[in-house]
Amino acid sequence: MKFFYLFFLFFFTKEVISQETKEVPTPYYIKTAYFTQGSQALIPIFKLNDRFSFVFDDLMGEESDYYYQIKHFNKDWTPSPLLKSEYINGMDNIRIVDYGNSFNTLQTYSRYILNFPNNRTKLLVSGNYILEILNQDHEVIFSRKFILYEEQINVGVEIKKTRSFSTSDAKQNVQMTLDYGNHNYFNPKENFKILILQNGRWDNAIKDVAPQYSIGTQFTYQYDKETQFFGGNEYLFIDNSDIRQVNNYIQSITSDNGIFSSYLYPSIPRGGDKKYTFFQDIDGSFLPRNKYRDNAAIEADYAWVYFKLQQEELKGKKIYVLGMFNNYQLTDENELKYNSATRQYEGALLIKQGFTNYMYAVVNNGKIEDQNAIDGNFYETENTYTVLIYYRGNIDRYDRVIGFGEAKSINITN
Repeated sequence: MKFFYLFFLFFFTKEVISQETKEVPTPYYIKTAYFTQGSQALIPIFKLNDRFSFVFDDLMGEESDYYYQIKHFNKDWTPSPLLKSEYINGMDNIRIVDYGNSFNTLQTYSRYILNFPNNRTKLLVSGNYILEILNQDHEVIFSRKFILYEEQINVGVEIKKTRSFSTSDAKQNVQMTLDYGNHNYFNPKENFKILILQNGRWDNAIKDVAPQYSIGTQFTYQYDKETQFFGGNEYLFIDNSDIRQVNNYIQSITSDNGIFSSYLYPSIPRGGDKKYTFFQDIDGSFLPRNKYRDNAAIEADYAWVYFKLQQEELKGKKIYVLGMFNNYQLTDENELKYNSATRQYEGALLIKQGFTNYMYAVVNNGKIEDQNAIDGNFYETENTYTVLIYYRGNIDRYDRVIGFGEAKSINITN
C-alpha cells in the first residue's frame, strides 16, 4: 500500500506540474491593465534588457497596497526548473510604490505603474514569464503573460495568400526564413521551436512547426495549411476621447448613474456575403486619452459602453466583446446576452475613455470560433503577425527565445 501510494503521488504530482499555467483573470474592480512602452497597449513581447511598463487601474480608488512577483516558464507555459535567483537579479514580492489617483473624473480610481527593469528587479534571461499582482494579504488577484527575447538569429516573415482555392478569400499564410549565422546551436533542426501569434492572441497561436527546407544555417518555412490563420475583419472601435460627444459610432450619451453611459449604434454583422471594407484600426489595441486633458493616465474617465449586435440567437454558443482592453478574457463580464424581444445580443462594459479596438467573438465550449467570425474572414484584413524562435539544447535547463520577427498582412502577396 505504501508503494502504491508513493507511485500514485509521483505520477499525480508530475501530471499537475506538467499542465499549462493559465492567466488569472482580472477581478471586476481592476481595469485597463496592460503592458506598454509609452501610452498605447502593446503585445507583451519585449527585447531582453529593454525598458517596459505594466499599468492598471483600481476602481476602488483607496490607494490599496499591491505587490508583484514574477515566474519563469517553459515554452509550453509549464513551470521552469530555474531558481528565482537564476532569472532575477534582485528580488520580487515587493510593494508597487508608483501610483496616482484620478483627477477631475466621475469614476475615481488609483493608477499603478510598474517599470522594468527597476532598482529592485532585473530580469536576466529570455523566455516566457507570468507577472502576478498580489493584494496586501499576498493573494494573487490577477496575472499576465509576457515574453522576453534575445536577438541571436535573423527571422524574416512574409504574409502570403493561401494557395487553397476553398479558403483563399478568408485566410492568411505566414511564411518564415531563419538564419542563425555563426552561432553554434546543438541540433537546431530539432531544437528550434516556432511560435506564431496573430495580434498577440494566445488562444489561436500556431506552435512547433518543423522547417520545410534547410540550406546551411538557413531554415525555410513555406507551408500553406500548417501556418494559416483566418484573416478575420478589421477591429471595430470606440472613440470617446470627448466623453460628452456623440459621433458616427456613439448614438447617445447619458450620465444617469453617476458616470457617463455611451450607447453605440447597433452593429450589423459584416460577414456572410458582404464585401471587405478597409478602415484604420490598431489591431486590437487601445489608447486611453481625454481630448481636453494632458495626462490621460489619471484624467481619462470611465464610461459604461452599451453594445448591441443584430444577430439571431446562436444556440449552444456565446458571444463576447474582446480586445486588448480586456485581455481577450472569456469572462461573464465580457459576454453579451441574447434579448429575444429585440432579437439581438446586448451588454454593457465599463471601459476607460479613449480609442478602443474590439471584436465580437463566437465562443463554443470555451474556444473562439475564428472560422465562424461574426464579421467574416477576409484575406485583405490587416493583422500583425509575430514569430518567436525558442531554443533548448540537450543539456540546457530552460527555453530561451533567441529570435523575433514581425510582419503586417497589409503587405500580403500571392
